[in-house]
Amino acid sequence: MRTADPAAPPVFRLTSPEELVRALPHLLGFHPSRSLVLVGLAGARHRVVACVRADLPPEGVDLRPGPHEEPAEATARAACELGRYAAGRLVAALRADARTAGTPRRRHHALLVVVDAPGDGPPPGVAAARDEALVAGCQEGLGSTEVLDALLVRGDRWWSLLCADPVCCPPAGRPLGPGAPSPYEVAAVVEGSVPAADRQAVVDRLRPAPDDERAAFTAACAAGAAWWAGVPDRPAQRRELLAAAGTLGAPATAELAGSATAGRLVAALVDLPLRDAAALLADPDVALPGWLALARLATGEPSAPVLTVVGWLAYRRGDGVLARTAFEGALAAVPDYRLAVLLLAMLDGGLPPSLLEADGTTTLVPDLDRAW
Repeated sequence: MRTADPAAPPVFRLTSPEELVRALPHLLGFHPSRSLVLVGLAGARHRVVACVRADLPPEGVDLRPGPHEEPAEATARAACELGRYAAGRLVAALRADARTAGTPRRRHHALLVVVDAPGDGPPPGVAAARDEALVAGCQEGLGSTEVLDALLVRGDRWWSLLCADPVCCPPAGRPLGPGAPSPYEVAAVVEGSVPAADRQAVVDRLRPAPDDERAAFTAACAAGAAWWAGVPDRPAQRRELLAAAGTLGAPATAELAGSATAGRLVAALVDLPLRDAAALLADPDVALPGWLALARLATGEPSAPVLTVVGWLAYRRGDGVLARTAFEGALAAVPDYRLAVLLLAMLDGGLPPSLLEADGTTTLVPDLDRAW
């Protein structure tokens, strides 16, 4: 760990493949399984600046190989396409990093990690074809970005897919082992990082509330919409609703289901200055639990702005899976909801949310005194 400048955030060193693999749940927000993970590194010190994950392709028998295509060939074809796709996402993120750093020619490298479920994995011949194709597809998609290593993780062992030296990388792999936590792992836990068990556990944070609670909240939103339509002094009400949003805390959905204030807040999000202020001015760590509860209760068109706020707060926290789930949910409710379209495009392009910030201060400050 480097702490020479007390004002600068500490820099933690990952000194081995084992430490990198154990860091992935904190980088992703969940424990990956059946995943291709690409880690982007910047500069001579190989600082981690991006992390991209994609689901591994299904096994060969599920890919409906052509009449003259073996399962291994079908798996390799899908794996190569996946590698190119994931590499394209990483390249976009690295370009954004170069722009943010103000060094367009900043040198980048990449690390690949293929994670199979414990005790899982395709038959040996299919696995070899898949892994070789994943690496080839990534290398093709990365272009001039050099791949420093490609690791295969299965259960409690790991292999290098680029090293053929049996002394360095024995055929049986090397044990991950529990080991002592790295300084990065310790710091991540101290900062509150609690990786979810898997990707689905992250998605489940937006699972709908019970039907009776959603019905009660729909009625509260309808009453809120009628109230908002008759509000004479919107600037004052915007501030009151923002204050109410700031006190949501981490409620259970049952606490909000019949809340007139919560219903008014969600209904009034049709007001763009209010919606933008709710998204841009909130502390993500403090505000996200309350907005998650609102998103689980909201239905139909009113859910689009709520889910967009959730997505932006998650995006700012670095929780890409939750952000994507929220933005896609907003677009399912209102397919042309423009803010969700914009933010999802930023996420897909690997652009950091810090592009909308300067020196920690939001550059897009909503005008709460706006007439409409």
